[in-house]
Amino acid sequence: MRLCKVYCACTLLAALGLLSAPSAAFAQSSGDEFQSSSYCEWATSYAQFCDFVIGVSSMDIDATGSITTTATTEPVWGFFINLTQCQDGGNGACQVPFVPAVAATVETTIATAETSGSGQTSGSISSNNVVGEIQLELPSDSTTTIQADETEFDYTETSYHSATFAPPFNTSYGATSTGVVFDGPWFLNANEDPNSDDGYVGGAPYRIVGYDIMTYSGGNSSSVWLCETPAAYWSCTQPNPGFQAAQCQSGVFQAVGGFFRDRWMLGSNQYTPAGCGSSLTDQWMWAPTRQLTWTLATLSGGAYTNAVSINGTVWPPQPGVVSSLQGYTICPSGTTFNSQDAGVTPCD
Repeated sequence: MRLCKVYCACTLLAALGLLSAPSAAFAQSSGDEFQSSSYCEWATSYAQFCDFVIGVSSMDIDATGSITTTATTEPVWGFFINLTQCQDGGNGACQVPFVPAVAATVETTIATAETSGSGQTSGSISSNNVVGEIQLELPSDSTTTIQADETEFDYTETSYHSATFAPPFNTSYGATSTGVVFDGPWFLNANEDPNSDDGYVGGAPYRIVGYDIMTYSGGNSSSVWLCETPAAYWSCTQPNPGFQAAQCQSGVFQAVGGFFRDRWMLGSNQYTPAGCGSSLTDQWMWAPTRQLTWTLATLSGGAYTNAVSINGTVWPPQPGVVSSLQGYTICPSGTTFNSQDAGVTPCD
């Protein structure tokens, strides 16, 4: 109150060569504030009662896509006293006539093009005879959690503020509205170094590719949770030995600083016929929650007895074929292009 993937004959594993980096918000409003018009009326022949309401709201979306908002309503009231009139009327020290009972409320609604759960979520809080501020924070419990499940969407938080003063029982009110654009994970930049990360195991080649998760606007992502959805086809005459992967149905891992590494290899060149192996289509997914996933990149290729192919690049080097993914961008659709190509907009 104020007064006036490791890929081998036995295993395919998303290798976790993770770097440390702080988590950061993907979207943050600068806040919005309003002050209602003032209301005044005479409480006595010498004292005029006046009030207004101050409201503030803000919204944040963190690296997991979780949306939180804070809204504050502050009732402000006071008296203007005509001391001369009061003293002439014999009222002595001219005390304020009363301390008003104040009931203040803030109600918040978040609306967006894409949300999970209820789509629009609101909450409110009120208090009688308040002194100070009424504050609402969302999500306040599991039923009001709001999750950003896609990227580059406008989210708008609107808060309605009101306070009723009795006496004289008038209501001051207003609204704040603040919006952010969620700049979330969107695509991958590949950082393969064929001179140090590629080699042979059991006579069969392997490749290790490092990926940087990029946001829609092209900046480096902060730490996010990932998983993959691989689909493999086995072409050798021997039984398929199977593989392991960071599959979404099994859980997720954290790409710290938005960086992770994947290793592809068959692990042996003894399978027949020569050149056989596992052909693979693999989607790497951002998983802000277990219920929500978003494709960051689709990889296609395979690990064979004599070569490893990833999105049109092949190792060991072959005449006329790109051997390394260094400096390449891989989109959710699977499109791969050299990041140095002029006029290319990533993954739109």
